[in-house]
Parts: sequence; C-alpha cells; structure tokens
Amino acid sequence: MYYIGKETIMSKTLYFVQSPFSATEQALSKLQNLYQSGDDVVLMGDAALYIQHTFIQQLACVFVLEQDAENIAAIHSSNLETISYARFAELCLNHSRCISLK
Repeated sequence: MYYIGKETIMSKTLYFVQSPFSATEQALSKLQNLYQSGDDVVLMGDAALYIQHTFIQQLACVFVLEQDAENIAAIHSSNLETISYARFAELCLNHSRCISLK
C-alpha cells in the first residue's frame, strides 16, 4: 500500500487457496508462479492441510481461518497466523486484488 496525497493506493494481491485436497498441489503450483513479494495468502478449507508444503513454508506469513485451523491443530508452523472472519474481511479490503485459486 502506498499513499498519494490523502489517498491510499493498495498494491498487493491477496490469494485465496480454496481448492479441494486433490487439487491443492496444482493450485499451489499456480500460486508459486503468480506470487510476488508483499502479497498475502489465505489457505482455506482442505487447502489448510498443505500448511507444510515447501512453497508455503518459504512465505513470511500464511493466514488460515480459525475454523480451518482446527483441522491442523497438531501442526506448528512459525509462519501460520489464524484469523477470524472479521480479520479476513479486513484483509480483503486492504488489497487491490483478491484472486481465488481452486
């Protein structure tokens, strides 16, 4: 995000990885090609089970909804941040683009 006068210009992309488990590997491959420094990623549903994927582990922070985090409670990842639906809405509003990978 950057500022021009009093206007806030958002420049980052928010990626939602919300694919079924069997398609998540392919979705993460697409993400790896699209991702740029400063972008954010939310793993949703079955995709949250891929929190230990090599590419995901290289990211500074990965968001997972609280409800989805229950499925990965035994996995401790230093870059994982669980978020509420309210925080998820804030993330969406703070990005100029939101892209869903299924």
